[in-house]
Amino acid sequence: MDISVVGEAYFDLGSYAQHGWALTARAVDTWGSGITSTDILQRDIQIRFTGEIVDEPTVTASGVVYYPALDEGGSYAFITGARLDDLANHPDPGTTAYPNDGTGAPFRIKIPFEVWDMEDPAGPQQIDINIYDRSQTYASGDTVYSFNYYNRMYTHFIHLPYSELGDYGAVNIYDHQTWNVVWWDTQFNQGDALTFNYANPIQAGVDEFSFSTQANASVSSNDVSGVSVYPNPYYGFHELETSRKDKYVSFNHLPQEATIDIYTMGGAYVRHIEKNDASQFVAWDLENQYGYPVASGLYIIRVTSGGEEKILKLALVQETQVLKYY
Repeated sequence: MDISVVGEAYFDLGSYAQHGWALTARAVDTWGSGITSTDILQRDIQIRFTGEIVDEPTVTASGVVYYPALDEGGSYAFITGARLDDLANHPDPGTTAYPNDGTGAPFRIKIPFEVWDMEDPAGPQQIDINIYDRSQTYASGDTVYSFNYYNRMYTHFIHLPYSELGDYGAVNIYDHQTWNVVWWDTQFNQGDALTFNYANPIQAGVDEFSFSTQANASVSSNDVSGVSVYPNPYYGFHELETSRKDKYVSFNHLPQEATIDIYTMGGAYVRHIEKNDASQFVAWDLENQYGYPVASGLYIIRVTSGGEEKILKLALVQETQVLKYY
């Protein structure tokens, strides 16, 4: 995309979970604190670029060429750290309530966008955010942006009603952090808006669905024609798994009595599962007959009940195990 044309922009944003990091602040390899409520984590978040970065920079006494955000538009955020320099050397003075006091402690900084919780029960509500400067240095001659839209910045959303001053009383803001976002490239135009759509999983004991069906007497109790497997393909995890150890796929529309035999494409026997209950479901924990996790690949599944038979294919991609890195 040609970002030199007015009205066009370029965004490269994502979750650092793609690189082995945690999805949310709650994990111990990030903050170790944060929100775990599915009701909040499933809410969509919108970024509104209502501000701008100044056209003419300020050169600080230490020789840093600094581009702050304009006073108009945007919002204030907490900047909590920097990877390549001491945060105490950052050229922004902070705010009266949260100044850059030269100790390296987090301070309040103006950024060119606002963060909105689009699914708050009371309607869309502006919330807070913290930022982490991954790539900038603050030495004489360096060019620094309050929010570096040319290179990497890390953020976590803070699910608290936005306070410009950052005044949240006795509330620990880090207990209200949620998703991480890595901003690889954020060359925006004022007026742009980005929306993060998060999955809305079914919650046991919370979500309820009611429906009625009419039995078809002509359908055999051993009918397996409607049997399927979810998810298919399986890509390392799915939204119904409650932990990284809880790996499974689910067979559905099964009759009361059914037998499931699983084979590799080469015909090697993998697993035998017997079902005899009123539920239509049975889960396979992605382990073989010896209790070891199966490899990624294509599997042939034979489902039988009485004299009925159905053959399924399942594509399975196991999650890659990676070491944490920073």
